[in-house]
Amino acid sequence: LQKWLSEHASDWYDENREYASLIERFHPLPTNRRKFIETEVADKIPSIGYAYLVRIAEAGLLRTIFTTNFDDLLNEAFYQFSSERALVCAHDSSVHSISITSRRTKIIKLHGDYLFDDLKNTQTETKNLTENMREKLGEFLKEYGLILAGYSGSDRSITRNLLDMCGKDVYLRNGLYWCFRPNDEITSEALEILQCPNCFYVLTSGFDELMAEIYTALPTDATPFNSKLASDRASHIIETYLQSSHLKATSSQVIRKHLEALEADKNASVLSDLMRDLNADSIASAGLTDKNLLVYLEIERALKDRNPELALARLGEELAKSADRRFKEILLRRRVLCSTRLNKFGEAREAVKQMLDLEPANYYMSLNECSLIENRLERLEYLERLKTQHTFSAPVLNAYAEELSEALERRDKIRGGLRPDDVVATLKRSLDVNPSLDNGAWSQLFSFYSKQGSGARTRELLGEIVDKHLAQDAYDSRTSTMLFRYCRRFKTSDYKGKPLFEFLQQAYTNHFPRQYSAHLDVIVDACIEFDGNRLLRPILEEARDNEFLKDDQQFAMTMMDVHYDVFRDLPGAISVGREFLKANKKTPVEMKLLDLYLESGTPQKAREIHVGLKGAIDIGRWLRQEAKILEYEGRYQDAIDTIESIPDRRDFKEKFTQELSFLELKMGAPAKAHKRCREFLEERSFAVHFEAEIINYEYSKKLDGKNVAKDRVAGVAEATQSEVVKGVCKSLLGQDAEALAIFRQEAQKRFSRTSDYLRWPAISRHEKELRVISDDLLKAKRSLTDLPRS
Repeated sequence: LQKWLSEHASDWYDENREYASLIERFHPLPTNRRKFIETEVADKIPSIGYAYLVRIAEAGLLRTIFTTNFDDLLNEAFYQFSSERALVCAHDSSVHSISITSRRTKIIKLHGDYLFDDLKNTQTETKNLTENMREKLGEFLKEYGLILAGYSGSDRSITRNLLDMCGKDVYLRNGLYWCFRPNDEITSEALEILQCPNCFYVLTSGFDELMAEIYTALPTDATPFNSKLASDRASHIIETYLQSSHLKATSSQVIRKHLEALEADKNASVLSDLMRDLNADSIASAGLTDKNLLVYLEIERALKDRNPELALARLGEELAKSADRRFKEILLRRRVLCSTRLNKFGEAREAVKQMLDLEPANYYMSLNECSLIENRLERLEYLERLKTQHTFSAPVLNAYAEELSEALERRDKIRGGLRPDDVVATLKRSLDVNPSLDNGAWSQLFSFYSKQGSGARTRELLGEIVDKHLAQDAYDSRTSTMLFRYCRRFKTSDYKGKPLFEFLQQAYTNHFPRQYSAHLDVIVDACIEFDGNRLLRPILEEARDNEFLKDDQQFAMTMMDVHYDVFRDLPGAISVGREFLKANKKTPVEMKLLDLYLESGTPQKAREIHVGLKGAIDIGRWLRQEAKILEYEGRYQDAIDTIESIPDRRDFKEKFTQELSFLELKMGAPAKAHKRCREFLEERSFAVHFEAEIINYEYSKKLDGKNVAKDRVAGVAEATQSEVVKGVCKSLLGQDAEALAIFRQEAQKRFSRTSDYLRWPAISRHEKELRVISDDLLKAKRSLTDLPRS
């Protein structure tokens, strides 16, 4: 038996817990005994009566609890519901040290505990109390009364001692109160005790109800527990109370009242925690009921957990039964988001239509509906109609200007009479409606003017935009951004005689409300562009200790860029991202880290991040990331198939002709790349806006033994604002010295540019030179302390 138990005790204990403690008497197995106890207690929940009992004990109405069984749930209740731990005595030899005058609650196990070998659990063993236990019981009954609850009286070791004490005046002067339920059978031993003086029969609905009634004698209206208990175990216990059908059916008004209060308290706690966790304070002012607010936050939780399918299913359930108009509007907006993320555009359109039925004047929903239209010309016609309905809506005007600008640049066949002047007029109308820096029309207008060349008129127009920003708020991060864009456009580090860095430093020091990360982003870009590293070191040293930036994803991404581009420290950039993600799971940082892992030659780690991004971004973006990993692995056809499988077909050719032709050139299929680019460009009259497509088209011709259209490539080089594209064009034109000079200059500014260049098939013949440039820069690798101090 001993050998068999030693081999099979663990499995046997799990299946036969009710016999486990008995077997322990004959074959002690301390490890398995502990396992049994922990499992037994973990699987059971202290009754709600224990929660009341804990509070009664804390108030001093109850000093000592004698138990005749050996369950640990009473002690568990003290552990979970009270900051005051009960003193537990479970062994005969230690009971003599228990003081009856101590204010600390005491639990005395009259028959021992299954942690010890002197446990009494057979019928023969429980006939008698040990001498020490009997004497200690007598000491307490000289000073205090006794309440018996949940005890039948069939245990003669207790009833015989109680009967002896009832016959003596020194004991039970404060009475014995024996509680029974209506249907309980009264044993002969109990009946004999109840016939003694000072012994009373009490009718109760049960132990839980009894404790609840006694609890009402305390001078408090609070529930005996709350939903804010810290441990998961306590939360689980409370949730069990709330779900218990027995407690829901109780006749005790006290328990019912406290359960209702607990439910409300739990909801309030959950709401508070969820709103804090989900940063959803703004929705708290929407006037929703607690029930609806919990539903909304449940959906937000599913989105945060990257499970848009669950969120969408939950939204469908609630929308089918909700009659609250305001709540329905909120749900429909989330349904649009979830459907779009899952590329379920039919469901997204249906949600938008329902929203517009509720709020026909909601132009934000109209803009959502417009964005779901696949064809740009149809979107433009939709926006023209919307513009006439909402003549004072800056977002509508900006959306129309953006679509019209794109259509003109791409030479779409739009209706006659529309010209670039119409784009400018629409954006100026938007700025008349809302001239604040919040209006995105400022940035759109700046971009539109920037494409008009580098002449004096362009400089004047862009300068006017900068001046208007400076006049509104010289310290706003958007003003700093506009200044930097102007200086980069005209390759100057001054604006009207004042150094750019002086503007940026003053804005960083004086801006309010605080937007440190936005300002740092501009400063870092300016330092890289104009060799301003003398400013970079003190600002970064200060920023690292700035509490405002500790959990800021924009700052984390800026530091990743600094480590890679300025310090030429790819492992350092990865380390920054990993450390940030330990405490903050932010999608943009994850996507940047994925790219860095590919740069470092660890695609398996990039794949780990990629798997975790599913549900956090829309399916189209997720598949593009998959294609990027496949490209790195040299699986070009798989990457092409992945991109072709993207379900979002809106402006598909414009988004992916460049990517697909890149991959076809890399896999050695120039004829396919040539055909793809030719068909795309002929439809758009070879507009220089399509830089990469033109380069890939001309390079595929070169690979096929045909002449490159030098005028066309030179036109791209002249029109582009990208030094990367300019360098590629120079290489394609055979101007290798100029191309390599650009490559080196750009890599010195931003070390990551070497990778950008290596991705272009058109300059693959310069791979050796680019590797040399990269190696030379790595030899001069630097850190923050290598930068000038001032």
